[in-house]
Amino acid sequence: SNDYFTRSKAGLGKEQLYELYKISRGNARRMNDLRTKYLCNDRIEELMSADIDANSDLNQEDFVRISSDSDSAVIPLFALLAYTEFEFTCDFYAKVLEISSDIVKAITERYSDYILSKENGAICLRSEGFRKYLCGRLQSHKRDVELSQIRVLEGMKVGEAYAMALPSLYK
Repeated sequence: SNDYFTRSKAGLGKEQLYELYKISRGNARRMNDLRTKYLCNDRIEELMSADIDANSDLNQEDFVRISSDSDSAVIPLFALLAYTEFEFTCDFYAKVLEISSDIVKAITERYSDYILSKENGAICLRSEGFRKYLCGRLQSHKRDVELSQIRVLEGMKVGEAYAMALPSLYK
């Protein structure tokens, strides 16, 4: 597993590798979180000086960041991204949330660390681990998200992509 970290960031010392392994507990999802948040963003010194250990919630800092945003559309968009089984465009998410596409695009740009904009126009969460974390933290939004999706999907001319999505929402 030390190879995983040294491939991501050259020049890591033995103590840093030991700490990374200790914090990750050898868990693949935690290793990936550490790599993407700290190693790829040159935040290794910050990690080493932080009070983070094997029991730390690696997603808490990210959740606090998005949940403290004053834009009332941020949490609903993250809930929608977390609970949507298929990838859709900003326009679709805007219809579901009953806001403009420009607002969805602005949030997507502001939180590009978490939201990936694909070439085909679809947006999705970058990390499956963070998606699962959000599903746990945003449980109270699940029913509203699903009902809103159904409302929009049923009102559209049913294309193949949307016809595939509807059955999964009715479970």
